[in-house]
Amino acid sequence: MPKKDIKKSTKRRKGKKATVNQRRVAQIVAEQVRKGEKVSVSAAMRKAGYSPSTASKPHKVTESKAWQELLDEYLPEEYLSTRHRELADAMTLKSFTLPDIPDEAIREMFSAGGIEVISINEYETKKGNTRKAVLLSIPESLTRARALELAYKIRGKMAPQVMEHRFANMDKDQLVQYIMTLMNDPDL
Repeated sequence: MPKKDIKKSTKRRKGKKATVNQRRVAQIVAEQVRKGEKVSVSAAMRKAGYSPSTASKPHKVTESKAWQELLDEYLPEEYLSTRHRELADAMTLKSFTLPDIPDEAIREMFSAGGIEVISINEYETKKGNTRKAVLLSIPESLTRARALELAYKIRGKMAPQVMEHRFANMDKDQLVQYIMTLMNDPDL
């Protein structure tokens, strides 16, 4: 094969159509998001057939125009928007035991906080006291909110958290020297 053909075949694919592996990664990531699983682009890359070396640098895939187009296909804005609305309205069931107070007072107490009372059942304890078992529908979105947050991060719609520290400008030798100084400090 002539030398110029080799160079042509090894050029980066910026702005090109998605590769089969990129498509597999997008499918894996979208499935993880839909299932509410932890999303790891690196793990998805390995599963899709990328070498461990390439998979350790997911930005090589996620910063391409083709990747954004795949996300539009597999995690479209409409899907995220629908999920967001579902999460905003997500509810969970909780039960509480209350003393014997009127049902209407229980309903008023919880409805004032925006909590729906599903049922109130009266029962008697072994000691002969009357209690109320109350089943409530209360707002809950923490579990799914994490999955949605990850989806937005993957789409590049959420700014990454940046943590700066005072050692950022130190090279390895300077850092080792600093640690040794701390270890030898009798005041610590």
